[in-house]
Amino acid sequence: AAWGVLEPGTPFVDGWHIEAICRHLEAITDGKISRLLVSVPPGSMKSYLTATFWPAWEWGPAGLPHLRYLATSYGQDPVKRNSIRMRTLVSSEWYQQRWPVKLVREAMLNFDNSLAGSYQVVPFTSLIGMRGDRVILDDPQSDDDCKSDVKREESLRVFREVVPYRVNSDTSAIVIIMQRLHVNDISGEIERLRLPYEHLMIPMEFEADRACQTSIGWHDPRKTEGELMCPERFSREFLESAKSAGSFAYASQQQQRPVPRSGGMFKREWF
Repeated sequence: AAWGVLEPGTPFVDGWHIEAICRHLEAITDGKISRLLVSVPPGSMKSYLTATFWPAWEWGPAGLPHLRYLATSYGQDPVKRNSIRMRTLVSSEWYQQRWPVKLVREAMLNFDNSLAGSYQVVPFTSLIGMRGDRVILDDPQSDDDCKSDVKREESLRVFREVVPYRVNSDTSAIVIIMQRLHVNDISGEIERLRLPYEHLMIPMEFEADRACQTSIGWHDPRKTEGELMCPERFSREFLESAKSAGSFAYASQQQQRPVPRSGGMFKREWF
C-alpha cells in the first residue's frame, strides 16, 4: 500500500519472495526469532522491505512507535537513501492520516518520533557508539569491499566484534539482508562460525538440492529445477545474458552460491 508514496511512477510488481521476506520480518515483530539472515538476488526489494517498510509498519500498524532502529549499509549513499525513504514515508500525508507518528528532533540523517522511537543510520564500519532495538544490516559489504582482502577482513571484524553489542537488550533483533559476494563474506562468516541466525535463502533459479525451509514453517514454493524467482521482473533471456557475462558473479549474486556449480570456465555454448 505504501509503494505508491515512494515510487509513484513505477508499477508495483508483487511476488512470493516479497511475502517470504515479510513473513520473516513479522516473525521478529512477534518475538519468534531475533536473528535473521536473508540471502536474495539484487532487485528483490530488500532495502525497501527491511530498512523502510518494516520499520514504518512497526511504528504504525503494529503499534510499536517506541522502537529504535539502527540501519546500516556499506557506504554513505545507501545509508542516506534509506534515511530519506523512511523519513519521506512516515512524514507523508498518506501515513500520517492513518498513523499520526510525529517526527521530532530531526538532525542530519537521524530522527526521533514523539513517542520515544528513533531511526539512526550510519555506514557499516562506523557503528561504534550507536544502539537499536532493531539493528538492520542492508548490504553491509560492497563488491569492491569483498574483492579487497583488507577491506573484507575489516568488515568481518566489525561484524564479529561490533555488531553483537549494538543491540539495546537481549530482546533486540539483528537483521542482515544481502546478496552473496564472496565465499568469505558476512554470510559465509555466519555459516563458518555456526551463528544462530535464521537463514532465508532465495536463489534466482530454483535448485532442488538447496531448497530452503525455515523454522517458522516457510519453504521455497517452487518445484521445478531452474524455475525463476520473479519472471515478471527478470526474464529468462535477461538472466541468460547476465550469466554469460560472468559465471562467478551470477552464482554469487543471483544464486547465493559464491562458487558456480559447474566451475567458472568459459562454456562453449556462450559463444
